[in-house]
Amino acid sequence: MAQAQQAGQSQRAAITSAGVARSTVRHWNAASATPAPAGLAAFVETPEGVVWLRQILVAAHWSISEQGGAGVRVVCDFLERSGLSAFIGASYGTQQVFQVQLEELIVTAAATLREALAQAMPHRTLSIAEDETWKDGMRLVSMDAVSNFILLEQISAERSAAAWTQALEDGLEGLNVTVVQGTSDEAKGLLAHVERDLGAHHYTDLFHLQHEVSKAMSLSLKRAEQQAETADAQAKAAWQGECAAEQASHRRRHGPGRPPAFAARIDGALNAYVQASLTHERAQAQRAEAKTLIGAFSLHSARLMRLS
Repeated sequence: MAQAQQAGQSQRAAITSAGVARSTVRHWNAASATPAPAGLAAFVETPEGVVWLRQILVAAHWSISEQGGAGVRVVCDFLERSGLSAFIGASYGTQQVFQVQLEELIVTAAATLREALAQAMPHRTLSIAEDETWKDGMRLVSMDAVSNFILLEQISAERSAAAWTQALEDGLEGLNVTVVQGTSDEAKGLLAHVERDLGAHHYTDLFHLQHEVSKAMSLSLKRAEQQAETADAQAKAAWQGECAAEQASHRRRHGPGRPPAFAARIDGALNAYVQASLTHERAQAQRAEAKTLIGAFSLHSARLMRLS
């Protein structure tokens, strides 16, 4: 910084060429002593120390914000807690500007590397996964299911087959690839896009596939379980009613004539209750088994997807 200013550059130009925040330079020029160890304070004032600090700052933004998605405020918190705020401006405004600059460089590097690598890449077949997202309006998103590489993320006013196909053509431009399979929901536009326009095999995504299978089975199984539960409760109430009637009969005086056949009635009600309970248990077991099978079906489908 001092060498640049001695060479005739203004402080602003020197700061820009060094790639550091003005608050950082003001801190360096401040007369107050830093709370950091003297040896470390002396090191970070050297050119090597400045490079080291910048590497740490880039690593923090990359790991915390870009990969971790935690945001700039967490980077600021890291700088404060680590003591690096003694050398690096840790305000939100400063780090937010740095984050924007870093993201611009990432996008530029990605475009440059994509073009360079695409020229030499061997031919690959792709199995893609596609869907719409709605964070800030509708976006068409497509990614390679094997590598998780995002091929397409484009704002669109519609999700027709033509819109999907044109967007994917733009996303695959320059890449030596052939799409052989597309995974998505059963939307008509996506089906036509994959099967008709791409000539590829369409595979229903696991969520919708599981949902359709579950919908076909769950309603009838749930209804059968509810009916069995009701019948079980009614049979139990009937048996308990016969038992209560017998006890009430014993407490009353009886005239001449044969007493009611409580034993036979109670046995019959008990037998009906046992059968209703067994039916209820079978209905519960069938529904639980269906849930297990649907889960196993989804797991097996996921393994097939990874192998395809």
